[in-house]
Amino acid sequence: MASSDYKHLDDRIRALTGIDTSSEVVQGYIEDWIKDAIREIYGFVPKFEKVRYTILSSAYGASVGITVKEPVLSVLFSRTSNFVDDETFEAREVAYNHMYMTNKHYSMFRGTYHDPLFYYEPQTSGVAQKIKAIPSDGSIKAVQFDIPNWDAEGSYNANEITTINTTPNEIDHLIILNASIKATTFLLQSEQDEDIYVPLLNTLKADYVQSVQLYLSQFQMQSGLEAPKEVAQTGGRATAEELQKLMQKYG
Repeated sequence: MASSDYKHLDDRIRALTGIDTSSEVVQGYIEDWIKDAIREIYGFVPKFEKVRYTILSSAYGASVGITVKEPVLSVLFSRTSNFVDDETFEAREVAYNHMYMTNKHYSMFRGTYHDPLFYYEPQTSGVAQKIKAIPSDGSIKAVQFDIPNWDAEGSYNANEITTINTTPNEIDHLIILNASIKATTFLLQSEQDEDIYVPLLNTLKADYVQSVQLYLSQFQMQSGLEAPKEVAQTGGRATAEELQKLMQKYG
């Protein structure tokens, strides 16, 4: 865990990068960097480990659906909203274009109380995507990734919480490193001080790749990340075009 002096997420990123976190604009950037970092890291976490980083949604009617903005690991179905063990089943996913077959008795896409189906309802303008299930008179819960929601007015933000909700410490550390790389890239772009930020960026990227490989080694897996290429200094003040190329190559 972080020390008492650097217990907040923004303080931990500031400790690694030196970024000034007093600005509301920078706070907004940090929140976005952290959320993007979580999504990237969840991408290489082994599937059997992902369940450790999930939350269980409230129960909703199968025909009403659950609004989803983040990846869903599984959907639980029950004939009632009580979710009694012997009446609860994991639903199979069916593509929306196969929905016309869900009521045909001979179809493998037919949904029953003991073999329920779930599907992603197509998005429409101004309406968030939902997960619904068949049979439509049951109830569902979603097992989904826990991404902090900083969008709602008055919700917690990066300088008010000490850890990333349900993630264990090793993932928490990876998230901070990943977000710090994004913060340093932002500082390099905005301040163009290569003497400070190029070595820092190289160090953070190397530390991140090594930490990812160490985390995955416990599962005898490879990260698939290449050894980070060092960012070379230009020897002068970079032009906007050069900075854009730098961002695309190393950001």
